[in-house]
Amino acid sequence: MGMESVTSGKSREDVVVSAQLHGIGREIGHLGLNHVYTTQPGTTIRSASFYRDRKLFGAVDPIFGNSVALLLASQTQEVPLRRVLVAPTQDGSGLFKDNRGRPHTDSFIEVEGQTVRHVRTTQPVELAGVYGYEPGRPEFELAEPDITGRFARVTNHKDQIKQILAAAGINVPRGIHITDLTDTDTVLDQCRTFHQDLAEGDRQRDIVLKPESETTHGDHVVMGNPGDGAFIDSARETVRQARKMGLSVIVEERIDSAPQPGLAEYNKQLCLAAGTPEDRIPTANELDLSFRVLFTVGEDPIFIDDELRYDNKGKIPVNVGKSAAVVRTDVIDPGEVTKVRETVKQSIAAVYRHVKEIGDPEALPEMVGGDCTIDRDGKVYVWELQWGPSGVGSLTKIDKEPTTSIGRVFVPYLEAILASRQAQSGHEEAALSQIPHTFETKDALFFELYDSGRFREAEILWWANFDLHPTKFTNETKNLSFMDILAEQTGHYQRALEYATALVNDEPGNEGYQEYKSKFEAGKKLSEIDKLMAAGEHAKAHDEFYHSDLLPDIWEHFGGEKLIETMESIAIETGWYLAPSEVTAQLVEQEPENETFQRVHRKFEAGVTLNRVMEHLNDEEYAQAHELFYYSDSFSSFFEDFDDEILVTTMEDIARGTGFYIAASEVTAQLIEQEPGNENFQRVHRKFEAGAALQHVGDHIEDGEYTAAHDRLYASQAVLETAFTTFDNEQILGMMATIAGHTGEYRLPLNIAQQLVRWDSDNTTYQRFLTEFQKGFDIAAINAR
Repeated sequence: MGMESVTSGKSREDVVVSAQLHGIGREIGHLGLNHVYTTQPGTTIRSASFYRDRKLFGAVDPIFGNSVALLLASQTQEVPLRRVLVAPTQDGSGLFKDNRGRPHTDSFIEVEGQTVRHVRTTQPVELAGVYGYEPGRPEFELAEPDITGRFARVTNHKDQIKQILAAAGINVPRGIHITDLTDTDTVLDQCRTFHQDLAEGDRQRDIVLKPESETTHGDHVVMGNPGDGAFIDSARETVRQARKMGLSVIVEERIDSAPQPGLAEYNKQLCLAAGTPEDRIPTANELDLSFRVLFTVGEDPIFIDDELRYDNKGKIPVNVGKSAAVVRTDVIDPGEVTKVRETVKQSIAAVYRHVKEIGDPEALPEMVGGDCTIDRDGKVYVWELQWGPSGVGSLTKIDKEPTTSIGRVFVPYLEAILASRQAQSGHEEAALSQIPHTFETKDALFFELYDSGRFREAEILWWANFDLHPTKFTNETKNLSFMDILAEQTGHYQRALEYATALVNDEPGNEGYQEYKSKFEAGKKLSEIDKLMAAGEHAKAHDEFYHSDLLPDIWEHFGGEKLIETMESIAIETGWYLAPSEVTAQLVEQEPENETFQRVHRKFEAGVTLNRVMEHLNDEEYAQAHELFYYSDSFSSFFEDFDDEILVTTMEDIARGTGFYIAASEVTAQLIEQEPGNENFQRVHRKFEAGAALQHVGDHIEDGEYTAAHDRLYASQAVLETAFTTFDNEQILGMMATIAGHTGEYRLPLNIAQQLVRWDSDNTTYQRFLTEFQKGFDIAAINAR
């Protein structure tokens, strides 16, 4: 069997392998199979002789749900062929070739039983074939023939597929292909015209607007009547996104799928089991459905598997990436299923014959999925073919195990094709040479680094690939999209901005390029602000942010939430609220119902008020500060949005400067009611309460109400004690003397003066008032006789 060991060192290679194993483990979890399969950490070292009698088929694939599902399902005892994922490392592609062009590998991920592991072999082992290389590359004699690329490219364009199928007599939705998206209103007019041109009986049918390329994965598809405002609003966004991505759009009739009672009953039982009330369960007429049917690729395609996708009938397509459910096709009439499978088989054969040239093989070691439905007249309509194993993942989730049809049908089919090719190439030994990292291996590695959250490393790798393989990056819009995704994660916008700027300079009228350039400029500015804030240069961050003309672009591309988040962070650190309040005023004007904008605007307005209060205090304009603080419309927002310590200190400063404590004591009483355990509130409230008491006493004295002044001053011993420990004692004693002189009540002030002298016998002020109070007390006593 050969030697075997496991290593888990911290080499650079381990980081890359770990990312790939992490990605596979993640997808196994998404497939619902993590209770069956485990990923073994580290690397298993095996002798090349271990694989002498095993036939390996290598895939160079980014790790995603369908590719992992296909890897798990390809382990079969029916044939000796086993599918593995070639595992590129930072040091190499994991691939070799001999002088006859036959592929070999010494680094791959395989499934053995219920374990997924990374394997390094002591010598490279031969592969029966390699999947995932762009057709026409010179690395391998056994690389895919040119027809692979031709077939794949056709399936990526929905309009071209429809034309080929219609010419072959296969039903496809009627529609138009709009290539000029310069003016959105013109596109919408074409949608209305198409709808009006439908047969009279079909005008109640919805139409579908969607990007022409399959690269959007079902996003930005709009369904509805072009006379509805909701459709128009969504259609505008679809056109905008298609223009941004450099795509055209298709407008076509929506095919109303025939009711399937078996599907409705199946769904009813699921809903009842989940506790859904029966009157809320959709009927057969209320369900929309489509089929995904997998076949091999060739002139006589072989059926592999199929599934039924369904959702509540509405204004969205049936898409498993959105809200659609998936079930096996055995829930509906077998005759309907047979009709669907035969139509998809004819469709694939028609496309293959269309792209096939002299010398091309009759079949390819590939699979393709057909999307279709049955209309209410019983006709099967096909609207697209999807290249690759799309659908294997959802079938795996349905079965709760790897899909058996892959091992039963596809792997034997694959083995037969590869065996035929190997027989033609011979088996003699040949010298090996290592294949350096190629665009494809780095691309696969990029996705693993990105999906495992290693965004900076992924970014470095992507740009390295971009610089080394410029001919692979001819789709400028796709390049911009990746630059956008990476920059959002890393904050590195400079190179993306340079690229977009160059494109705009070459094509000034291209709105898609202009939009990316605008976003990259805004993103760069946000990144610069983040760096200034992290460096503690808050004032500079404030000035650069608000003096920039990019705020509308930040709003457009990153949303109001990001704009507000940045403004709040700057305001918190600087204490400057005027500029952000002006911005949020505009946001509220644009979206008056947006509660977030309203809330933040109230906060910023309150901040502006606090700024003005502070200015008054700095200028010793205490009465103005008091009036603005307590009687401002923003007062209710102060304690909701700002630090209590700052607000309490502000109230203390105002009260100290004005001698007005009543309003402050009322506020702190409410604060204590809300937070009875807050000792700081209690401390300040005692101070303000004592100050308020003295203020009331002073008012009574001023009004000649000396008895009321006496009662208020001596009402609470605790308040009076706080007053003496907080305020000017000579002033308080003076108030006592004034009150006593008019009321003749000297007993209480005499007692207090006696306590003060005992506490500080050297204090001449205390002694003076003690003498005065004693004299008054004595005179009052004589008069009382």
